[in-house]
Amino acid sequence: MGKILEKFGNLDYLSTSERQMLTTLDDQPELLSSNLTELAVTLFSSNTSIIRLAKKLGYSGFSEFKFDLLQSPVKSDTNSLSNLTDNLTSFTNLTQQAAFKDKISQFAKSITKADNIYIAGVGSSKTLAEYFAHRLNQLDKSAVYVYDNALLDLLPNLTSQDRKSLVIYVSISGETLRLVNSAKKVHNLACPILAITNVRTTSLGRLADSTIATDMPMTAYHNYDITPRTFQIAVIDLILENLFQQKTAR
Repeated sequence: MGKILEKFGNLDYLSTSERQMLTTLDDQPELLSSNLTELAVTLFSSNTSIIRLAKKLGYSGFSEFKFDLLQSPVKSDTNSLSNLTDNLTSFTNLTQQAAFKDKISQFAKSITKADNIYIAGVGSSKTLAEYFAHRLNQLDKSAVYVYDNALLDLLPNLTSQDRKSLVIYVSISGETLRLVNSAKKVHNLACPILAITNVRTTSLGRLADSTIATDMPMTAYHNYDITPRTFQIAVIDLILENLFQQKTAR
């Protein structure tokens, strides 16, 4: 799965031909430099079908769809992975900063106050969300991980029924469209939102009450996002450690 397919998560709501078009763009993102008519010919489709696909994915039309995908924050930099040790050192230094420690503590306190916690992640972040929810369950917190489109759409309804709900979005880019659209709806209901991302300034970050960004180099190879998830796992474990310390200190 490349960065385009990962951006949208579960695509069961698309038709077979629409999924095929998106898969082709995921394999060959350079096609997005074409205009609408040229792209329709290349994809053996029509202008109308491509516009319909864009609207199903949450865009106003082809222009917005094309612009957003071309503005992907993932950079084609295959050298970053060789510097993992350096990145680990940078991350360790980050965790020693007072502001970072305060964020970790703030996340833990928000989790403590919440009765019901929903952790949303799609694509490779789904595994992170599942891990986070499972570990919270072990600490006697009611947590559910959300990755399915139907459940993402239901999140506003679920949170509106309980004012002590908390939603945590996990996204490396912070721009995953399905998560951003979900966060907009939850935000409008004034439900507390937290976000864990890799990029400092993101759409999810602007909607969240608080965001922890690991700010490590992002890497793509043949359009596949191969950025290490090491740092997001570490952030989750640091939050859990702080939460455990708060519970045992009572």
